[in-house]
Amino acid sequence: MGGRAGRPPQAQRPRARPVPLSALLEVELLRGGVTAKASLWDALDELADAGVEGIDRSRVAAFRRQADDQVASLTALAARLRRPVLGGRG
Repeated sequence: MGGRAGRPPQAQRPRARPVPLSALLEVELLRGGVTAKASLWDALDELADAGVEGIDRSRVAAFRRQADDQVASLTALAARLRRPVLGGRG
């Protein structure tokens, strides 16, 4: 046993854990949801163009930019997750 006594097996040899397909699926679903949210901000902006009152265009534009940033972040995360899940084919 020597110097290994008392150390859990995980501490002896760290290994990279594979990313499960479910993690990639969750990120892709989130990305789809945020993309849909961005479309709703676009619809509100179009309603403001049509003369509907009570829509704060600056807030809508800020929320749209925020959604774009979120989509970009989720797209980057999905790309990182895709490589190990698809074995370098994605």
